[in-house]
Amino acid sequence: MNNKRVKVLSTSLVLLIFCFSVLASGCEPLRKKFTRKKKISTGEQEFEPILEPIVYPEKIFNPSDEYEKRFSLFRVWQKEFISAIDDRSHEKRLNYLMNNLMTQIEEMQGLLSDKKSSELKVQIDRLKECQVNLQKPEGFRDLTSVKRKVKSVSNEIISDFSLDSVKEQIKK
Repeated sequence: MNNKRVKVLSTSLVLLIFCFSVLASGCEPLRKKFTRKKKISTGEQEFEPILEPIVYPEKIFNPSDEYEKRFSLFRVWQKEFISAIDDRSHEKRLNYLMNNLMTQIEEMQGLLSDKKSSELKVQIDRLKECQVNLQKPEGFRDLTSVKRKVKSVSNEIISDFSLDSVKEQIKK
């Protein structure tokens, strides 16, 4: 029992001496580690000026390529909208898809001549009726009729306003 007591006292004495030595020496190395030091200037900073700027060629606007792009995006948004109605998606998603669908058609209209543009305007007005129908409260809107109307208008647009049928009516 005496032996145990001596061991406990000796270990506690060693710990006490260790704590005292740490306190007596202070935290100078630790303090140095966390204090900011001024940057040592290495002389002049290296600066490499641009001698010749890169000149990129001007983008050539091709209306028929732009129309083709808008037409294909219209078809994609139309398919997405129809599948969203079939999946009974949330009304925010339906409005988002319809807005993108309308954006593509309006961009297509801006690229067409006056005659074809006015023909497309009739289809746009029919789709805007569907868009108004989507804004109604959920109990008052009929998604089946909206789906049928969007499909019929889209099929007319795809047949009457494909790139091959309006190639001559695209503004240059």
